[in-house]
Amino acid sequence: MKPEMYEIHNRVEDTHWWWQARRAIVLRLLDAFVEGGKPLRVLDIGCGTGMMINALRRFGDVVGIDPNDAAIAYSRRKISPPCRVMKGHLPEGLPRGQRFEIVTALDVLEHIDDDVAALRAIHDEVLHPQGTLMLTVPAYAFLWSGHDEMNLHKRRYTVHELEHKLVRAGFRTRKCSYYNMFLFPAGLAGKFYGKIRYNQSPRANFDQVPPQWMNSWLYRIFSSERFLLPHLNFPFGVSIVAIASHG
Repeated sequence: MKPEMYEIHNRVEDTHWWWQARRAIVLRLLDAFVEGGKPLRVLDIGCGTGMMINALRRFGDVVGIDPNDAAIAYSRRKISPPCRVMKGHLPEGLPRGQRFEIVTALDVLEHIDDDVAALRAIHDEVLHPQGTLMLTVPAYAFLWSGHDEMNLHKRRYTVHELEHKLVRAGFRTRKCSYYNMFLFPAGLAGKFYGKIRYNQSPRANFDQVPPQWMNSWLYRIFSSERFLLPHLNFPFGVSIVAIASHG
């Protein structure tokens, strides 16, 4: 991800509808698929500027890793009380000799050159044998835009492709679904408009929070998917969410 994107994320993600809705969906799915009752060890891979670390603490002790020094600095300032945030990247930079009951990699895999090797490293080195992996990735190559370029994405996925790569890495897929379905028509229109716009002057999407009424309205629409996703898979969407365990 380009360095300036970390500043943008740090500035907007605590209030922007997209990040807040994704957080609500992730937490609801983890509640549904992870057995509670005791504190768990959680690893947030690609923790960025730290928004999810505070949220994931409801499950137990959280460790964050990210390859970018600026992101780590933002995380350490944002997280309260402090927790362990270290420099690391997939697949070589995972914390060795530790196993985690929950591993999250939220919008991370699309940044990795060899995504199967990255998944295999998670499977073999850090995920507890009875643990749960949660992934989110962007969907559909035809939605590629300047936003992907600014974030240095390598690819976008289909559900079939992501499931196939999880199996190749040794995982058993417990859930793999498109999400952000309700806003897909608007997202599709925006992406194709953005292709024209960004080809002329590339810049990041989501670089500022919309007016409060719009931000609240978009959050309500997107986050409402959390009530359905624990029970069914969506046939299409702007992104994909997957939950997997050891095969």
